[in-house]
This record gives sequence, structure tokens and C-alpha cells, in this order.
Amino acid sequence: MTSVLFVHIQTFHAKVTIPVALACLKQGWGVTFQVNRPVVFGHSFGFSNEIVGKNPTAVNVLNPEAFDYMADLIGLGDEWRAARKKVKFTLIGTIRPERYDVVIGTTKGMDMLSRISKKNIPTFALGYHHLPVFLRVNGPLPDNHDLQVQRSVFFSDNAFSKQHDFRQVIVGSNSVRLNAFTYLDPVYARCLTEYEQTPQVLVFYPGGYRGVVSMQGDDRRTCYIAQKALLKQICLPLLAEGLTPVIKVHPLRAQYHDINDLEILAREVEQENGASEGSIRLIGPKAWFWDEAHRSRFILNFASTSIYELWTAGIKKMHVWNFSHKSTGRNQKYTNLSGCLLQSYDEYRTVVTAPEKYTPKLDDLSIQVYNAYHSLFRGNAVAQIMDDVCSVLD
Repeated sequence: MTSVLFVHIQTFHAKVTIPVALACLKQGWGVTFQVNRPVVFGHSFGFSNEIVGKNPTAVNVLNPEAFDYMADLIGLGDEWRAARKKVKFTLIGTIRPERYDVVIGTTKGMDMLSRISKKNIPTFALGYHHLPVFLRVNGPLPDNHDLQVQRSVFFSDNAFSKQHDFRQVIVGSNSVRLNAFTYLDPVYARCLTEYEQTPQVLVFYPGGYRGVVSMQGDDRRTCYIAQKALLKQICLPLLAEGLTPVIKVHPLRAQYHDINDLEILAREVEQENGASEGSIRLIGPKAWFWDEAHRSRFILNFASTSIYELWTAGIKKMHVWNFSHKSTGRNQKYTNLSGCLLQSYDEYRTVVTAPEKYTPKLDDLSIQVYNAYHSLFRGNAVAQIMDDVCSVLD
């Protein structure tokens, strides 16, 4: 029986590995997930809202509960839990990669994968974050995709590629193929071709401690004051135009930024401004937001990489709140995609009041980037990966 080891650096990286692991299990392969917490009878400790809340930008708990959470985020929770009894969980430090036929990680763990590949095991990396690729670390993929990759907006000579330094990410790989993010296959399968537009705006709310609405370690009072002010800025113009704000809580939210906190603040904003209770809708950190995204008049993003997921799924009607950040690191990542950036609050209010501006007019580079992501959205990202891995093993 073919045996596969999945390795990660952080919890969130399991977004891309879980769909592939499920496909391996369907093939009858043995699947092992590397963990960094002891597992007894399928259960562990160390993954909780409290742990996530204290350090939301660097959650590195790897255990069954963390993987359950990640499966829920990508709409595969039921399937994963049904299959999880077949998955082995092996503690870091006790793993011997040479015992496996295949090792699969992500592009965020290239150093680790390069070390493993030296043991002459077929070693692969799944695209993560904003780089939609599949690559083999220590040998060729079945077909040569080099020309397609070099000519793509991700690796050709342009400001977007240079800013993200994509070529540096894949250093050490022998073969790279463009491939959609694996967790978007369920989106392709579940989303309707046509959606009825509703008078709402989906808001990807910042998760806190990221320099957008709060800083690392801010206390409850500081976080509440800042968030209430932000909610008023976002929601009051929308409510005045008869639009319902739909606030999506961040999956890795800091303490004082969870749905129960926003519930308190949203109700206060409503009461203080004459809006009926529930005018501001909230959806939780694990909620399936894709139907809301398609139905919304437009989407508001706070310098989150969800922009690339949405573009992959063909959703253009998105604006990035690119001002009033407390630090410049996050919003600077999007300076070369100027067509979708809101540079001032006045510009935001103009979008809200002008339906013709709901879908931004993208600049030439943004159009190239949008087309590059969307061209990969065919619902077969996992199937292509499995074909490649099987071909290498044959």
C-alpha cells in the first residue's frame, strides 16, 4: 500500500493538504499527518480559541483538533471527520520520512521539504497563500510546464511577481506547474452558476493584532474602542444606502475580535444610530461565505489574501480598504494592484453610493493577475495533483 506523509509548518497550511489527503484515502493509500502535540485515541490538546487569540498570526498547533477546524473552514469538515479514523498522527521527532513512499507539504515549508527530499523520497509542495502552483522538489513532474510557468504573471518580469518574489519561493524545485489552490475545488463544486443579487455587502473583517484595527497585545478596552469606530465607518454608509453589512469574522481572530465581541459592538452601533437590531449581520469564523460573496453587491477586503481566492473563483467586485492601517506592511502588498484599492474614506463612501462603481475598474496589471488566477479555476486541482503523484510513483 502506498504511504503518504503530510508535513506542515503552521496550522493554516492544512487548508491545502487536507483535500489531497482525502483523495489519497479514497485511493486506498495510507495517510500520516505530522503533529506537534501528543495524540491519544485520536484526541490531543493545545488548539483552542484562547491560543489562537493570543497569537493569531502564528498559530502552529498541529493536532487532530486543529485539522478538524481547518477542514471545517474549507467546507470538508464532515468528509474529513468520517475519514479521520484512517489517518495516522505521528509526533514530530519520531517521524522517519524514509519509511514513506511520498512526502507532501506546502510552498511555505520548502526548506524542510528540501531536507526530506535528500533521502530520495518523491517530495512535493502544494501552492499556498498567493502562489497557485504544484511542484516537485527532487525531480521532474510527468510533463514539462516550464515555458507556461515562465510566461505566467507569477514568474515573468512584472511588478506583481517582483513584489512577491515568487521565484525565490520555489528555489530548490526541479519542476513547477501552475495549479489552483486545492481547497477551492469544493467552491467550484458547490457554487451556483447564477446568483440572485441581494442588497448586501460582504466584509472580510480584520482579525486583530495585524496593524489594521489593533496591535499585538492591545487590551479589551482598546480593541473595543477601535473596532466600534471601524464598524461605524464601514456600516453607517451602507445602512444609509439600504445595504446590509455582512461581517465575516476572521478565522484566526485575536482575542476581543471574536463573533461574541462583534455582536456586542454591532448592537451598540445599531442602537446609537437608530438602526434596527440585526441590521448588521455577523457570520462566524468557520462560516461558508462563498454564497454570500456571490450574492453581495460588492466585497470589502482589508489587505487579506482572500482577494486571490475570490479572483480565482471569478469574483471581481471587490475593494481593498488600503488606508488608516496602523502599520504599512500589509497594505503595501497590494500597491501594484491599484485598480481595486480604496485610498481614502471619501473614496469608500463614493463606491457605496454609486452602484456603477461596485465592480472596480482594474488596471492592466490587475487584469492580468485576475485572469491568471481565474484561468486555473476548473474544480480539478486535486485530481491533477493526484495524476502527477501517481505518474511519478508508477
